[in-house]
Amino acid sequence: MACSSGPPGCRSTTTRLSGKAPAQVLNKLSAAIRATRAKPAIQEKLCSLGAVVVASTPTDDRAWLQQDHERWTPLIKDAGVKTE
Repeated sequence: MACSSGPPGCRSTTTRLSGKAPAQVLNKLSAAIRATRAKPAIQEKLCSLGAVVVASTPTDDRAWLQQDHERWTPLIKDAGVKTE
């Protein structure tokens, strides 16, 4: 589940749960959020805020996080970025 109003290819997520949460809980919550965001009033409000809603599943989110990690890790290493 993501909401993006930035440049193409940028994505910010609005819902994150621990990977330790049971799949049944994640799937039930994900379905409830998707159902809520499908309501016209919610879509209109999000649109008025400049958000573009992309409904996804917990599996989609994990795949996106993996792709994002693979995308940014080499750039961070090449730039010599270090944590404090």
